[in-house]
Amino acid sequence: SKNNNSSSSVIISDLHNLSNEVSAILQSIEIHLEQQRTRRLHRLRPRSRLRRNWYLVAVGVPVSAYVIYKLTKEHGGIYLLKILCSKMADIYRDHVSEPINSIYQELFTDSGRIDVTDRKARMDTIESLKRMIRSWLEEYFPKMPLEEKMERAETMDISLIEERFEESIKHIYELNSVVRMS
Repeated sequence: SKNNNSSSSVIISDLHNLSNEVSAILQSIEIHLEQQRTRRLHRLRPRSRLRRNWYLVAVGVPVSAYVIYKLTKEHGGIYLLKILCSKMADIYRDHVSEPINSIYQELFTDSGRIDVTDRKARMDTIESLKRMIRSWLEEYFPKMPLEEKMERAETMDISLIEERFEESIKHIYELNSVVRMS
């Protein structure tokens, strides 16, 4: 009747060793589960860029090879290399070197902003504005004395132009009102 009451008679004599064994088993299970997880996630990872875009490579490589062959057939590769280097140097100079030099001059030199702008272009623009004012004054105020025209052009006085513009705007506004009323 002793055997019927307990089916197994396990006696734990060393609790510390049992705890160590259970910890070791749990660690090995965790390692095994991590390996399984990594293996399963590896299958779910998206394909590489090359495998996703295989058609671009399949078309791009032969086309590129043909273009390079055609470009190097007549002049040779050295000619193509010289042109490529000159274009790259132009791009570097225009888009990297000159802007960096301008920023450096503006921030860290005494000349600063003055050297950044083109003085000759500014002077040409001023002279062009003076000629336009002189021409406009001759067209709209032919009876104005020549000295006054020259003085207004030299001082770049555009007050008469602004007055004329205001009158024309009023006239346009009046025409617009008449159109809306009708």
